[in-house]
Amino acid sequence: MPRVCGFGLSVCAAALLDACAPWPHGPRVSPVASGLIGEWVRSADPRSADTTLWRFVADGTAEQVRLRPSHNPKRAPFGSFRVYADSGRTQLICFSRRGRPGPPCRYFQVDTLSDAAAPVRRQLRLLEWLGEKRRAPEILVERTP
Repeated sequence: MPRVCGFGLSVCAAALLDACAPWPHGPRVSPVASGLIGEWVRSADPRSADTTLWRFVADGTAEQVRLRPSHNPKRAPFGSFRVYADSGRTQLICFSRRGRPGPPCRYFQVDTLSDAAAPVRRQLRLLEWLGEKRRAPEILVERTP
């Protein structure tokens, strides 16, 4: 019987260590090289008069600002962030704070859009949070002066 208990404890310890192991991600990428720096505005939602703006600063800090007609802007600081290379065009952004439970990391892509009728602009696709099932991406466009 003692052998079974010892084996059971070692299996539990191994499972616990695996659960605490960091997720696989690629090398760290500077905020500037990631393409995130700037202000990004969520595409207009016809059901809402609110506008959501994400602001990423070169010092590695981020905040989300909700702009509502006739109201003061509502700021939600996400604190500092780090970016990691993942696969292909996808990168992983990890925030020091997140407003809900779960890992504070989210996949994203930055794309360049161009057509004959409009100037070249960039698009930010915020994909699923780490550990979540696939969901529709949040699409934001770069805010230009």
